[in-house]
Amino acid sequence: MRENNKCANCGQPRAAGKTTLCDDCSPPDIIGYRFRNWYIPGRMMPGIRRYIDDRIDPSGFLTAVICNDLIGAVGRADNENIDNLPAYVSYFFNEAPSSCWGSKKKMEEWLKGGPGAD
Repeated sequence: MRENNKCANCGQPRAAGKTTLCDDCSPPDIIGYRFRNWYIPGRMMPGIRRYIDDRIDPSGFLTAVICNDLIGAVGRADNENIDNLPAYVSYFFNEAPSSCWGSKKKMEEWLKGGPGAD
């Protein structure tokens, strides 16, 4: 049986992943950030924002992503997140302060309130 790639709401091409809706019809809780054909699920954005805005340790999968630990990220990701790892890379590179991601040391300094007013 052929998969339907049309939005269940408007008939436009649908968003990547398990959703049945296109980008325009997808509520923000389904798609939190999009990069090309990949996305960060909306359910993951609060943890990312708490880390960046409030410097709260996200733990698990997000910690591995933030620390640039590919093996750890892959090992901790659920099926949806493993399929969308490029969106996390894009988000942190393009949207987050450079002083808060990229290594374990940077993450530890960020959590302690170190450099990062950029």
